[in-house]
Amino acid sequence: MKTRNIGIYEYQERFSDLKQDKLPSSMQLPTATNEALLLRILLGQINLKKNATSGLIRPRTNYLRLPYVPTGSTTYSAIGDIFSSIDNKVNIIDENNDIDNYFTQNRRNHDVHEKVLFEISSYFVNQQQAPITAFAHLYRCLEYMSYSFPMLYAAKSKNYKGTFTDLKKFFSGDTAGELKFFHKFLQVLFEDEETTLKYEFGINLLLSNPLDCFERECRAIYKSFPYAIENGILQIKFENMLEFFITTRNRFFHMLVGQGQENFSSIDYDIGEYFKSINPYVLNWLSIIIQKISVYGFYSSLIGS
Repeated sequence: MKTRNIGIYEYQERFSDLKQDKLPSSMQLPTATNEALLLRILLGQINLKKNATSGLIRPRTNYLRLPYVPTGSTTYSAIGDIFSSIDNKVNIIDENNDIDNYFTQNRRNHDVHEKVLFEISSYFVNQQQAPITAFAHLYRCLEYMSYSFPMLYAAKSKNYKGTFTDLKKFFSGDTAGELKFFHKFLQVLFEDEETTLKYEFGINLLLSNPLDCFERECRAIYKSFPYAIENGILQIKFENMLEFFITTRNRFFHMLVGQGQENFSSIDYDIGEYFKSINPYVLNWLSIIIQKISVYGFYSSLIGS
């Protein structure tokens, strides 16, 4: 079994040696780049453990699809999900070699991917027993992405005039703060993917108590974006997930009681169950963005080669 240690985590290969040998070398343990390892975890192809005495975590979900899906058995074909946003004008002659060239060239961004990898690994370790902690790690992941990913996008662009225009969009208007900056960035990143932006997450609310109290708090808190709760399903579009994510974090972790702010404060339901319900969908949303940046970088590298 091939492994790689990064910080407090050990990552373990799920593929047999024969199946792993079919992967681009930059995606194989123990030498996989941080970006490649991150994407393979989001495909459900890598096991991890926190330290020598902890239990093994076995992610078994492909988060690079909308909606996310259980992977079942690990298959090499799932690698195609990473680079599924294919520009038909780009000619891929040798897929494995082209993927190797991209991941190798992109090692200069290994610090960014290492931080995102750590936060998502921490999510997997905590989701079942400590979902509020898992949510906090997802939010930390968002904060790493909120500034670095727009810069990665700009650095990969071959259209310098277009990139300058995009950066002006990111900074235009009342965009103080990295998360508002990130909102502008997402509008540009997915501007040609209306289907993705309008995709509606259907979040199954696994709350033990009746939803009445929870729904009252949602009506008071989630005022700035459209959502719906029907038959225990919370419905939110992809384009509204950033605001949903930020608002949920602020109204639970930042109480501001003295300012009369509406918050998640009821003692009549288990807020941990709510976080456990929403976390996989938040990760799905983040994963699609992570994939999009890798896809953009990959095809930019082909055009520039």
